[in-house]
Formats: sequence, structure tokens, C-alpha cells
Amino acid sequence: MRHLLLLIFLTAASYAMAQDSSGTKNLNLSATQTAQLKVINKAFIKDAQQIRTDKSLTADDKKVKLQELSFNREDRIKTVLTPDQLAKWKQQHIAMHQMADMHRTDSQKVRAKIKEELGLTNEQAQQLKNINKSFRDQAKAIRQDNGISKQVRKEKLDSLKNVQDSQVQGVLNADQYTKYKAISASMQDRMQNLKKTQSRDIPGRNTPGRN
Repeated sequence: MRHLLLLIFLTAASYAMAQDSSGTKNLNLSATQTAQLKVINKAFIKDAQQIRTDKSLTADDKKVKLQELSFNREDRIKTVLTPDQLAKWKQQHIAMHQMADMHRTDSQKVRAKIKEELGLTNEQAQQLKNINKSFRDQAKAIRQDNGISKQVRKEKLDSLKNVQDSQVQGVLNADQYTKYKAISASMQDRMQNLKKTQSRDIPGRNTPGRN
């Protein structure tokens, strides 16, 4: 169990670092630049959400449109940054995407380890994967919804967590569920401790770049 928790922690840490190393960190932005980037990012989030929720688009169509949207966003950001800031920004994004690739690889290892630790069947493992993906997608949409208050956002996230927990209980037996909750609790504690030691840079966060 200790080995599994360590693996989960390292995976979560690498992902958090990838998120925080992105965007406009250490670029010494002016107040005007910060405001301009916030406008660009707000528009990007809104348009990206519309694409992701458009049921008339295939997965490939969404991928193409999201990539085009990212490139357009980058072009707009280039008009805001100085040449020196732009060079640093690109370096940060190279590091971010490298970390993101590592996270995806490590996530696969974590899922395999959890499957082994809990003694999951292939069907159970796939069901958990689907439940967690649905949770992440919905939670992301709630966090990016600027039209709701902090209190409403908290209530929506709490409700979503309860739905996720109920779905997990429906997939696992009692012993598996107990182990799963222990793993989740330990991971949450470690993530909270990690967040306390990190400084976050909001403008330009999660900005997809291109070489």
C-alpha cells in the first residue's frame, strides 16, 4: 500500500508542477498585459467549452477545432508579450508539455497499480476509469464557469463528488471500496500539502502552445 501511495503522490505532484510551470510565470507582466491575457484566456475557455460540448462534432472534429483555437489564442498572446517575454513563455510551455506527457504515462501506471492493489476485474477498472473521467470533465466545466458564485461552485462540486462516490460504491465490493477510500484520502492529504508549498500564477494558465 505504501508503494502505491507514493506512486500516486509522485504522479499528482508532476501534474501539479506541469500546471504551475505553464502560462506567464516569471514573465514580469504589467497590469495592462495581465488584464489583456485574462480577456484572451476567458474567451478561449468559453469557446473551448462550446466545442467540447458540441454533440454534432466527432472526436476528431473537436480535436482539430481545439487545436485551431489554441493556435489562434497563441497568436493573440504574441501581440501582448514582448520578444523577451515570448521567448520565456515558449520555454515554459515546452517544459509544461513534457511534464504533461509524463503525467499521462504515470497515470497509466497508477491505474494499473490500483487495479492490482484492489483486485479489480477488467470491467471494474474500466468502469472506474469512466467514472473518474466524467468527474474530471464535469468538475473542470464547473470551475471554469464564471457565471456562478463561489458558493454555488462549491455546492456543485460537492454534489458532483457525492455522485462520483455513489457510482464508485456501485462498482466496488465493500473491501475494495474501503481500500479505495483510504487511497483517495491519502492522495488528497498529500495534494493539499503540496498546494501549500506552491505559488500559483493565474493569468495564462494552461495555455496550449506550439513550437
